[in-house]
Amino acid sequence: MSSLNYARNFYGVPVSLIGMSFSIAAFPMLSAAANAGDRTAFARTFRSTLTAIAALSSMAGVALFVVSGLLIGALLAGGAFDADDVARTALVLSVFAFAVPVESVMNLLARAIYATRNTLLPTLAALSGFVAIVLTASALVPMVGISAIPLSYAAGMGVRVVLLVAALAVRTRSIGAPSAVPSATVPVPAPARRRGTALLRPMLVIVATVLVVAGTTYAADRALKTTNLAAAPVVTPWAAEFPIASHDVPALPASAPPTPERVGATTPLPPPSRASGPFSMDLYQKGDFVGEDRDTWCVPAAMQTSINIMSTGSDTSKAFQARLFNLAYSLEPGNTGGADAAGWPEGLTKLGFGSFEIDERTSMIDAVDAVAKAIRLTNRPGGLVVWYGWHSWVISGFQATAAPAATDTFTVTGLYVEDVWYNRLSSIWGWSNPPDTLVKVSDLPKDYKRYKEWTRNPTRDGKYVFVVPVPAH
Repeated sequence: MSSLNYARNFYGVPVSLIGMSFSIAAFPMLSAAANAGDRTAFARTFRSTLTAIAALSSMAGVALFVVSGLLIGALLAGGAFDADDVARTALVLSVFAFAVPVESVMNLLARAIYATRNTLLPTLAALSGFVAIVLTASALVPMVGISAIPLSYAAGMGVRVVLLVAALAVRTRSIGAPSAVPSATVPVPAPARRRGTALLRPMLVIVATVLVVAGTTYAADRALKTTNLAAAPVVTPWAAEFPIASHDVPALPASAPPTPERVGATTPLPPPSRASGPFSMDLYQKGDFVGEDRDTWCVPAAMQTSINIMSTGSDTSKAFQARLFNLAYSLEPGNTGGADAAGWPEGLTKLGFGSFEIDERTSMIDAVDAVAKAIRLTNRPGGLVVWYGWHSWVISGFQATAAPAATDTFTVTGLYVEDVWYNRLSSIWGWSNPPDTLVKVSDLPKDYKRYKEWTRNPTRDGKYVFVVPVPAH
């Protein structure tokens, strides 16, 4: 919110100095020309003002885009406003820059229509732009995070400009149009005002008010679903409510290893009886899976699914996921309303489900091998941070050419994936797989991408990020 507000303040300077100031200065001349029926003077004033606003605001938008990082760094950096805050705010401001000429021109168009004695058309255009902002932001948030707000704002301004241009073209034609003058000798009675016409304007006002209230409610709901007010780490005594499966897997020698069993499970895991030959294990049981309740809650959903896999019972409630979100967010707040991926292993560790950590590799195969080996050694699930770092997959098991606990010479051929986005459709990644889908390693590159989010992270950028349980020493 701070980044958004700071960026919005900087963005408002050129819009106010150019768009609003020029439009307000031109308004009296536009009104006088429209009132006198002088269409030529009206068009001349509008055209000259539009040219000045478009040229100056475009240059201001380009300048704001270019110097956004330098501007935010020079004026705001320092103290609690660290490098991440500067980068995030500069990103939002650079995207806002695209809307500078659009909103500046919109100010002139609205006042030109006001000059023709009409206030309803600009109001309806503003309502349409508001709806466009809400819908566009809802669609873009999962893909671009906080940048969806300035992008959707620019889109809403664009919708208003298009509607105002169409309305002004109609209103301009009525300036100076001859009107029929009734004969002086034959009095013409004024036509009776139709009841429907008299009711049209108040009905439109009522409909517009209802739509604004509904849109504001929807926008507030969307905002609250991706916002968390928790800042300090939370106390979690409720962790003791969940029976924990055994984490202490005996050391596995190369021959005749014991078969670990999940506490409360009905089917024991297959024994890795040999160092070579096909090997498969899967900790998942029906009922363990939980999808994310909100678009930005993949981390708490992954934690909840992992806890269910490790526990004798399953808690799939939304209330439990909300508590996990508060915990993960308090430990590792993200930049787009959700918790950072690091909150996943930190939260599980804090709750007493054994040690977990987030790690990365430069090779996808190395990352997959590390996850498989950790799962086998601990009898606990791991995870992948997919979609360039925007999403979480729980990995409950794998298939390999040999048992990772008995040898380092093995090749993982498939992973059992619990995708907490299921059953939703992503406009980029498509439909998510059902719970406990075996995904071939050869198909992983479709979703498992090198980490690359909007904010720089030198530790993770360009690497394959994953979450693994840590064996007890």
